[in-house]
Amino acid sequence: MKIALLATGTELVTGDILNTNGQHIAQLLTDEGYTIGQHILVSDEQTDIISALNYLMQTHQIIIIIGGLGPTTDDRTRFAVSEVIGQELVFHEPSWKDIVDRLTHYGLVVSENNRQQALFPDSATIFQNQNGTANACKIVSGENLLYLLPGPPNECLPLFDNQIFPDIQHLSPPQKQYKRKWRLFGVSESAISAELEAVLSDTTVTTGYRVDYPYLEFKISANHPPAPNEWLEKLEAIIQPHLLADAYEPASTLLKKKLARLSHPLLLIDSATGGYLYQTISNRDNYHQLVYTQRLGLDEENFLAVIEIHGLLEHWAGLDHTLKTQVEIQLRSKQQNEKVIIEIPYRPQRVLRYATEIIAKQILEWLDEE
Repeated sequence: MKIALLATGTELVTGDILNTNGQHIAQLLTDEGYTIGQHILVSDEQTDIISALNYLMQTHQIIIIIGGLGPTTDDRTRFAVSEVIGQELVFHEPSWKDIVDRLTHYGLVVSENNRQQALFPDSATIFQNQNGTANACKIVSGENLLYLLPGPPNECLPLFDNQIFPDIQHLSPPQKQYKRKWRLFGVSESAISAELEAVLSDTTVTTGYRVDYPYLEFKISANHPPAPNEWLEKLEAIIQPHLLADAYEPASTLLKKKLARLSHPLLLIDSATGGYLYQTISNRDNYHQLVYTQRLGLDEENFLAVIEIHGLLEHWAGLDHTLKTQVEIQLRSKQQNEKVIIEIPYRPQRVLRYATEIIAKQILEWLDEE
């Protein structure tokens, strides 16, 4: 069984906004063992929606349609679906009551235009939207199952996660698959893929690669977990030297979480990344545990440790003809006084990201010893 995602909205087609709904829904379905056949973006034009639906219904059993359920003249999804499946739209009184109650509660005017949001194909099953005026619905049409969802993510995703997805699971339980993924550091797909694929050549394991510099995401899926001493051990032996920290999460993400759990703040003196490191590892959960400066002079006694970072001189000099640069990282605390100098590849547009991950890994190692 294949599932298709059809997102409507001229703003998606023109690139004004990203289809984050589709990304979330596809990842959730794929992680649970469902097969996604295609994603399609179409404009708000009713003829475009009809054309896409007719195409997808020939090759996919389930079509999830996102957007175009609002009250304005360019919200044409329900009308397109009605035409394709040959079902009249009927007025759904409970949905209209939901709309009136919600708008009245927030002191908003109930417009005649809102009445179209209560129109649904005759056989539709309605899913109540707790965050907006556009209810979702399910329609069975021959061998196809159509789900209609509103476009705003704060409405679409709770509806999908809490109501639509459980409905799909109930109607068509997935075939669970064994899945693993790793985030490899500092190695290209061309440099390692042949070795990885050789291990899996006599298996039915499916592989995938995605570049997220300076990392390479490598993922596998199989119909069943590997037996002991089978291919997984050989695969991990190849992967292990390229793991910077955790098997999947970037070192900077792990450090971000670690900082939030510290008993006292760190002082970060960083003349190397120009604030890039601080911006990457700080958030609202840990900002009180991280003090950033580019100069010496603060009283170091008030901090759990002082991290001092220098280097990347080629980057700040604007050089483009060198292959290597280096960072110098020093930790000072009551328990430790350590310094390392690490040579890293120099890519003018990417060196800050690479350096940040290397620095984050080193800080994590030191903090684990505190």
